Amino acid sequence: MSEFINPETGHLVATNKETDCVIQEARKIISPGSNGDPWWDCEQLIKQMETAIDVFKEAHPGKQGLWIFDNSSAHASLAPDALRAFDMNMSDGGKQCRQKDTVIPDTNPDAQHRGKVQKMTNEAGQAKGLKTVLEE
Repeated sequence: MSEFINPETGHLVATNKETDCVIQEARKIISPGSNGDPWWDCEQLIKQMETAIDVFKEAHPGKQGLWIFDNSSAHASLAPDALRAFDMNMSDGGKQCRQKDTVIPDTNPDAQHRGKVQKMTNEAGQAKGLKTVLEE
């Protein structure tokens, strides 16, 4: 079970104001196994988080929420195209995932590159390797 806790109601729910019945909740229950649900992953957490935000907006209109994740494997979760040096080959191409383009930070020591987009694929459309990215 993955749950969002709310200090007012215990778990995060939206209720019908007239009947006080739950109309939507953020809780997600899975039954993983060979004939069941897949094991909990980042994709499921993101989907649940989208639902939780909708529930929060319904339950607390005009309010701002603070989301805290504790003791969760989600701490290490990344988007499928996130920049991950450990998943890159040393050279371009080969069997490696394509990563999203990035923007060189304003803290880069070389001022001429600050704020520029760095493509993560080469002109041939191959994923760039670690060596190319670092040389750039």
